[in-house]
Amino acid sequence: MHRFAAKEFYPRKSLVIFSKTLKDSVSANIFKTTYDSSGGKVIGKQSLSAGTLGKMDNLFTKKNTDSAGVIFVSTKDQYIGVSVVRKLTELNKNNPLLVPAEWIDFQSMNFEQMKKQNLYFM
Repeated sequence: MHRFAAKEFYPRKSLVIFSKTLKDSVSANIFKTTYDSSGGKVIGKQSLSAGTLGKMDNLFTKKNTDSAGVIFVSTKDQYIGVSVVRKLTELNKNNPLLVPAEWIDFQSMNFEQMKKQNLYFM
């Protein structure tokens, strides 16, 4: 998926969001290393929890969202996932999102919303 992202999404810059779990942190670090070594460049990385969602504003600046060809999201937490999608919708951005396959089961988003927001399941 990481190499796919570096080859398929333009510009070859990425934002990375992950929850504070060890698994998601490791996944985010692997993505960054592989993406960067495949010709991409991670331009922003942010760990989030339900209590730190306000930090998304620091990551989702106009410059970052306009520059990112893809956003990698490593969390199975529905609250964080829906908050990321909601924030991008508020900003009128539909950068492709690489998300865990478990997001397909999120009750707070229907398939049309997922399609509109440009979700790629991994």
